[in-house]
Amino acid sequence: MPNLGTHSIIGLIDSDTIKLNYNVGYETIDVVKGKDVVEVARLDGIVFSYLKTFMKQRRVQGGTADLPFWGGLMGYITYEACLETIEVPSRQQRKEPDIGLACVERSIVIDHTTSSVHIQSIRPNDFDWVRKTQDSLLVDHRLSPGNEVLQADAVLHPQRNLPLESTYKPKISSCQEEIRAGNSYELCLTNQAMIPTNSLSKSSSWARYLKLRKLNPAPFAAYVRLGPLTVLSTSPERFLSWTRPNLETNETINVAGDGLLTSTCQFRPIKGTVKKRQVTATGETRLVDLNEATTLLSTPKERAENLMIVDLIRHDLSGVVGSGNARVSSLMSVEEYESVYQLVSVIEGNLKTPSIGSHDACYARSTPSGIDVLAASLPPGSMTGAPKKRSCEILQSIENEPRSIYSGVLGYMCVGGGGDFSVVIRTVYKWDDDGTGDMDEWKIGAGGAITALSNEDDEWEEMLTKLKSTLGLFGI
Repeated sequence: MPNLGTHSIIGLIDSDTIKLNYNVGYETIDVVKGKDVVEVARLDGIVFSYLKTFMKQRRVQGGTADLPFWGGLMGYITYEACLETIEVPSRQQRKEPDIGLACVERSIVIDHTTSSVHIQSIRPNDFDWVRKTQDSLLVDHRLSPGNEVLQADAVLHPQRNLPLESTYKPKISSCQEEIRAGNSYELCLTNQAMIPTNSLSKSSSWARYLKLRKLNPAPFAAYVRLGPLTVLSTSPERFLSWTRPNLETNETINVAGDGLLTSTCQFRPIKGTVKKRQVTATGETRLVDLNEATTLLSTPKERAENLMIVDLIRHDLSGVVGSGNARVSSLMSVEEYESVYQLVSVIEGNLKTPSIGSHDACYARSTPSGIDVLAASLPPGSMTGAPKKRSCEILQSIENEPRSIYSGVLGYMCVGGGGDFSVVIRTVYKWDDDGTGDMDEWKIGAGGAITALSNEDDEWEEMLTKLKSTLGLFGI
């Protein structure tokens, strides 16, 4: 597996933190400080134009070049907000934000390659906080992840709602009917499980996350507690990253002969899954090694799934960077994770930004930035199908329920000009308002790509494999 997961980023939120909340279908975005809406900003175009301007106004230089994050927007974009970028209406609107982002000014970044901790603030004259935080960490080592133990969980088994084979397989058939009719080449079918737990349990969401991370280690794991949403993610999949167009060093950029700085955008779609532990006909469990997994993932069906998404992403990326600046750096490599092997491709493209004039020129509206690539590429192709818009419309009718944060993206936009977002898979989440009384409703999404070559039994088993990677958190 490539060198991923080299840094852990902790974004700190307090009463002075500005948060941005957006709901699909509205022409405004709420600017929140503490519990108060301090501004209702009218959008001039799509919400990503507002985000681009917001980041331009906060552009900074001078941070530690080796750190991926100095400060900036952190949060999530739901699948329904992703659909809006391709003008596919969502079937159900929530009162909770479809886009929730916090403007993180104070952060702690752990560099696992050097075993160093970096305490950062982009607030003016915030030296006292930096010193106090440093002293506090030196005294009680609060960054140690293993101080909290998950208590015995009160999962309400009779009320849990798990996917049923009798309802999932007919949806596979519906997908294949659409494919045979020529309406799509590939449809990424999903569904969700609901796990109710006692909200009075002594187990915190942080303790649950620590357990999930042990069960399912992944390079894009994330814990998010933002407004009414709690996300415990062990995603193995990067959606999109873009490097910082640093004006002071050439370490992370290339200076083109035309006087422009070049920033690299990268996608890492996953399509193709083999579970490592398989049950034989005699009921014994055997381990699948990398060579066998590579063979199993070399079938025409698995490679077709991956190749179609690669082509789709190349199309999305080329629309912003130009066809000559998009390339496939790695095609269908097999990567090993805790419970599965995955077929992964890497697509990259170069963004050119002016090096003359103001240092914030790369966020000017007339100049493409990573945020433009983000807006042009949503929803994640690995969670939709091809062609993207028509596939999303078909899936809306077949699934007939909102995906919410599942299949969306979460990550950050750095004030230095970079960004990184993962696809929300292998994830457990809950909205505060979904629970009733003393019950929390945790949800887990899972699915798989359906093609003309798909077998119902195999697709059902693949979906269960992905689901079980996170269901173990609840002892199921």
